[in-house]
Amino acid sequence: IEDMRRELALVERELAPPTDDGLRIAGVCDPGLRRAHNEDALSFATGTTNGERWSVLVVCDGVSSSSHAERASSLASKTVCDALAHFARSGDVAVEPGAMAVAQAIRAAHVAVCAQPIEELGGDPPGTTIVVGLVWRQRLTVGWVGDSRAYWVSESGAELLTEDHSWANEA
Repeated sequence: IEDMRRELALVERELAPPTDDGLRIAGVCDPGLRRAHNEDALSFATGTTNGERWSVLVVCDGVSSSSHAERASSLASKTVCDALAHFARSGDVAVEPGAMAVAQAIRAAHVAVCAQPIEELGGDPPGTTIVVGLVWRQRLTVGWVGDSRAYWVSESGAELLTEDHSWANEA
């Protein structure tokens, strides 16, 4: 966590100044030590609806044992971010449950990834994990599939908000 805080601090210095309400969103993505290319994808959106700020944050991690994992994570990340930003901009965020919108956006990403005409390369079909945060009225709605995790990080430490969808947890 401390390493990520240092990396984010470096990114924050390179960003444009914060908005009038002090909001800044930054992300760091690293391919790791095993892959020559990055199979992760990040998407963010912010805006104001009915005079109140909203944010969408999406992180996807391509499943490296699948084919075209980087395309799957990129498409899923963009699909969910676009769907939730539309939900927030439309004003529905003020009257409909965020959890339902997050679940529908994740389903839309699944459909989008499965619909891609990607040739088979002998592996599993394209796959990605996903974790999504929708912030509205100082409330965070989180959705996820797989073993990508969401943490609440504050001055007092970090708290895990999600539970991995994995064989190890099932057992």
